[in-house]
Amino acid sequence: MECQKMTEHTAYPIFYDVEPTEVHKQSGLVGEAFEQVTRKRKRTLEDVNLEKENDVGRWKNALKEAADLAGMELKNTFNGHEAKFIQQIVQDISLKLHLIDLSVDRKLVGMETLVRGIISSLELDLNDVRMIGIKGIGGGGKTTLARAVFDHISIWFEGFAKADPFICVK
Repeated sequence: MECQKMTEHTAYPIFYDVEPTEVHKQSGLVGEAFEQVTRKRKRTLEDVNLEKENDVGRWKNALKEAADLAGMELKNTFNGHEAKFIQQIVQDISLKLHLIDLSVDRKLVGMETLVRGIISSLELDLNDVRMIGIKGIGGGGKTTLARAVFDHISIWFEGFAKADPFICVK
């Protein structure tokens, strides 16, 4: 959690067989686990420096902060289907990490806004065929825009990651 505060890192809490409220309140299985850790650490603290005593408190605070973030919960996603849950996590994080290739698009003002607009219009979460038309003057960046959109969404389609999008330019 410290990295998220001091840098531009983002935390994505995943609640796997535990309720977010249990993590925040540190009750239930989470509370029991902390009690066990605390008991074990108290026995060994005599042999180790006292700075380690603060570790459990820092862990508790970090988990409280993480529980306050929007996260994914196994039992509320795909009716607890573990494989689909993991696929969704990978897909969500991949989409958030998949940015426009700045080495190609660095000088294209407004490209990221256009790409995000098109992607939101495509409603990719629906299991259906999608097609979009891009109209404009020659040299206006239609093909570049189509490629940038494809680069962003290609991770949704197995087997097409290296393929070119189907583009018809008139």
